[in-house]
Amino acid sequence: MEYRNFHVRLRIGSTLVRMQMHVPDVPMSLPDFVPIVHGLAQLLVQAAEREARAAGRSVSCGPGCGACCRQLVPIAPAEAIVLRRVVAQLDAGQRARVEYRFAAARKRLRSLGIDTRLRNESGKKEPESRRALGLEYFALGIACPFLEDESCSIHDQRPLACREYMVTSDPSVCSHPEFGTVETVEMPRRLSQIFRCFAGGYSPQDSAWVPLILALDDAVVDPEGMEGLRVPGPMLLERFFQALAPACAGADSAETAFGALTE
Repeated sequence: MEYRNFHVRLRIGSTLVRMQMHVPDVPMSLPDFVPIVHGLAQLLVQAAEREARAAGRSVSCGPGCGACCRQLVPIAPAEAIVLRRVVAQLDAGQRARVEYRFAAARKRLRSLGIDTRLRNESGKKEPESRRALGLEYFALGIACPFLEDESCSIHDQRPLACREYMVTSDPSVCSHPEFGTVETVEMPRRLSQIFRCFAGGYSPQDSAWVPLILALDDAVVDPEGMEGLRVPGPMLLERFFQALAPACAGADSAETAFGALTE
């Protein structure tokens, strides 16, 4: 496979980051593009952590701290396809456990009538409505199917929303987010939201969010439609950088928000 190299300058706050990106020079689907967005998200997460440390705050998240893994995690449909790929590549034993957890969670949600509400809420932008549903979901205590021993078993492939969620408060209060005691790290940009905005320009289905817990549900995500839409990798990257600032981040240009992209 041939790749094209891009030199990227990212200005995150007062910090200028330079990096090289190697993008496959072949048609890519939106799920194919997700790992590239993961790489950019890692830079933002590192910058946010530095800002927190400079302010005297340290991230308290770590292995064995899985309270947040019972939240309603919004992901783009393209990310759901990525998670399906991850499940398919697990060894037989772990795959069976993960698929069982997904199925058990869906069964419980159906018995409570919440699965329909989750589907109906997908794509809605009203933060208060989603927060209320999120708190109701959290109260059910349904662990993420990928959670094992209170740690993420797919940490390197976890969704964007999970990557961006970091807290500096005592881990014990994460079990009671309804009290407003959880202190989170402010991200310079939330690529989870920006990616959904960007992806919606290619696939209307991907402009919506879907709950991670329904990622394996064919009634929620159309795998064939998502995989069938392909755009050359370099073009996807260029368009993503063009969309980062003006379309979703509120800045005047991608240059002022994220720097420059050159071959």
